[in-house]
Amino acid sequence: MTKSPDEIYNELVEDVREREQELQENDLSDREVTGVSRLLERPPETWENDKKSLRTAPSVFVYEESGHEVDEQTRELLTGLDASINVLDDIIDTQDLGKREKVQLTANAAFSGMLSFTNTPDEYRNEVQDVVTQYLTELFQIPMVEEEEIDNIRHAETVDGTIEPSRTSYSYRARDIDAFAQIPSLLNDKEYPNQLTEDLQNFRAKELIIKDVHDVTRDLQDNDITPIIELMNKADSKQEAYAAVERLIESFDYSKQGKEEYAEELDQMLPELDRGQFYDLMDTVEQKYSIK
Repeated sequence: MTKSPDEIYNELVEDVREREQELQENDLSDREVTGVSRLLERPPETWENDKKSLRTAPSVFVYEESGHEVDEQTRELLTGLDASINVLDDIIDTQDLGKREKVQLTANAAFSGMLSFTNTPDEYRNEVQDVVTQYLTELFQIPMVEEEEIDNIRHAETVDGTIEPSRTSYSYRARDIDAFAQIPSLLNDKEYPNQLTEDLQNFRAKELIIKDVHDVTRDLQDNDITPIIELMNKADSKQEAYAAVERLIESFDYSKQGKEEYAEELDQMLPELDRGQFYDLMDTVEQKYSIK
């Protein structure tokens, strides 16, 4: 039976917990051991409550539905990379980090990196390093691309005018799933069709749009203005804004093969876009900026 990313990371947490217990009993019996294992519970918790995305699951699903296998070592490598990227995202997004949160994020960065490193086969280490280096190089361009496209959205005169720059922004952000698409193929000596990567990018773009809807309140508090918030600003009504978001999501379409093999199940992994919640969040935007 294959393990989920949550189970894989929780095994790491339990391993660290047992080591802490041994340290307490053998070396540090006169003082309390720092609860590192408790700090490492953060990634599985954020995956379970949908606060953070899990790129491993959809990537493995699509690869396997296309007739290939993903072994346990590859799943553990991807899970470690997933946790590392989410930690980096937290560091970038959190304006004021307290000492405990700094320790927590640093601990997860260290242990998740170790999880990826120790599960990279020696014979593929250079190839994986090349993929991850390219991936990280592109990943850190995202904030600059977002800033440029947000400016384009602000200058749009209508809601319809926000769709294309919003699509550009989400298309680029969706590339944060690319390494998760490429590594299983690399480690299995298989040619990974471009359409599978593109389908995963389209799935990721849809997911990012819906998550930005869910995060409107937090993003307003952090002054993190997303395309969704700007789109809401431009709309003359809640109905117009909601319809525009639906069009934006629908613009990210799957390949013919994807529609035949996995699209329906893949879309079931997406968060729900609830109309009532969306309308309530529009009220939040209106109150924050007095835009109506």
